[in-house]
Amino acid sequence: MGGHRMQGASRSGPDSIERQHGEVGGLPAQDWSLRVTLVFRRDESGWRQVHRHADALVHGIDLDQLAVLARGD
Repeated sequence: MGGHRMQGASRSGPDSIERQHGEVGGLPAQDWSLRVTLVFRRDESGWRQVHRHADALVHGIDLDQLAVLARGD
């Protein structure tokens, strides 16, 4: 679990790692860890999730691997 960032009295955004295991895009089943940021906003009825961002780049990659991803190989 990552840190918790407070961005103001009415917004909050925790960072975390979500871990799953399964098949994606026809590939064999494997672990799929996602780095996730959630943004919540407080209104008159309580806290509501207003944004979720996730990416699979939990582990760093080198420039060659990034180029392959960018090309869609």
